[in-house]
Amino acid sequence: MSSQFIRQAIVERRCVNAWYEDYIRVFCPRTIGRDKAGAEVVGAFQYGGGCPGGVSFSGKRWWF
Repeated sequence: MSSQFIRQAIVERRCVNAWYEDYIRVFCPRTIGRDKAGAEVVGAFQYGGGCPGGVSFSGKRWWF
């Protein structure tokens, strides 16, 4: 998934699906930035799909 795709989703306020760390994630990207090492990172709200350790009771969580 390209950063341009994520940027466009943020501008259009769309949610997206992605395969990440062996799980399908359903999330709403909110920000794009860089970590201390300079790698691009996305701040997003995940509301569906899976994640390591399972999804929380509410089924929702923020991740960066």
